[in-house]
Amino acid sequence: MIYTFEQLLVAQVSPELRAALIPLHSLGDVEEVLKVRGLSFGWRRVEVNSAGMQPDFARKLAALPPHEVFIVPQGQGAVIATIVQQRPAPPGAAAAAPPARPKP
Repeated sequence: MIYTFEQLLVAQVSPELRAALIPLHSLGDVEEVLKVRGLSFGWRRVEVNSAGMQPDFARKLAALPPHEVFIVPQGQGAVIATIVQQRPAPPGAAAAAPPARPKP
């Protein structure tokens, strides 16, 4: 499966911020929380082939409701994302992530 994700990349996620993000169901709502807290973040859209994912992670993605926000920790920060599209992967397909673009 090829997933198209819209993502917010955040350099640091405190336990308090994580708790504030859990009940949110749109990246727009997440963006507002980040702005209110004065946190820097970047937006990006990326396509990823599920064949390159850990099987457990791919199963969790497949079980998400449409457009549900999820958080993937990365070091001190996180990728906060939603699936905006999915389609079957042609044989041998893989996509690279474009660089994040800052958003005020």
